[in-house]
Formats: sequence, C-alpha cells, structure tokens
Amino acid sequence: MTKAKFLRVLAVFAAGYLPYAFLWRSTGAVTAFLIGAAVAVAVALVIRWRETRAGDPR
Repeated sequence: MTKAKFLRVLAVFAAGYLPYAFLWRSTGAVTAFLIGAAVAVAVALVIRWRETRAGDPR
C-alpha cells in the first residue's frame, strides 16, 4: 500500500470514527454510527471526486 493510499484510508476512517466517538453517548450508538458512516462515505466521495478532477489514477 502506498503512502498516499494509506493516508486516504486513514482520512476516511477518521472521518467516520470521530462523529461516532463524540456523539454515541448523547445520541445513542446506532444514530452515531449512521452519522459516522454518512460522513465517511461523503469524505470518500470527495476524495474520489478530487482525484478524478486532477486526473490522478486511483
């Protein structure tokens, strides 16, 4: 795994985990998990969109 790919994976994981870590006590585990999953998908799509615009291979 290249360094760039590792950083992308880490960014998506962190984007999904951080909302869960901060919200699970106040909103409940399921809601926090769903918010984290939505944020992770959004970050993954933004990363893919930016790579496509730049012409970089995945």
